Amino acid sequence: MLMGVYLLVPILRRVVGDIRLLIYTLTLWGVYVTIGFVLIRDISQLSSLFRMNIVVGYAGYFLLGYFLSLDRLSKHQRSALYVFGLLGAVITVAGSIVISLSLGVAYDRFLHEISPQVLMMSAALFVCVMRQSPNIKCRLIGFTDYVRKDLFGIYLVHIIWLEVFYRIFLSHICNHGFSYVLFSLLIFLFSFYTTRILRKVPFIARFVE
Repeated sequence: MLMGVYLLVPILRRVVGDIRLLIYTLTLWGVYVTIGFVLIRDISQLSSLFRMNIVVGYAGYFLLGYFLSLDRLSKHQRSALYVFGLLGAVITVAGSIVISLSLGVAYDRFLHEISPQVLMMSAALFVCVMRQSPNIKCRLIGFTDYVRKDLFGIYLVHIIWLEVFYRIFLSHICNHGFSYVLFSLLIFLFSFYTTRILRKVPFIARFVE
């Protein structure tokens, strides 16, 4: 999905070059994401029906991140965004629990990344971190400098360690919150050191930089 978004960058640059076109595209994306979540079980059905793959897909987050990074929101708009982000979190957690209990099986549709409540949470978290980044950088400057060059590599290889940990450990242990926090940290560390090793291999190094 990341590769697909990067292939669209030349087209997306035209969109972000016109703020009105950018807002229109984001509005269209939000509408389609909401319709797809509420009325259609699979978002891909909506994109296939209207041939709106660019608008319905992950490129919307790409454009949303750019728009929010412009820091055009007023204080009241940011406050409203935080409220919607909190609402999105409540909907995600409560919806997942209630429907899972009623069905008797895990229901993960509320966790799908192309959904309105996840969109609201993502936007709110992005703005919050962006606004607080000067303070965060002051506290974590040493750590961020240490891992900054390896972040893309960590992204590329973490799915391998996620699969390994799931097959060996997560599928056989109790699923409480602490175990997920612990294994998330371990997966990050394993991915980090794997990236550091790969960066020392001449041919492979350029793919994880």
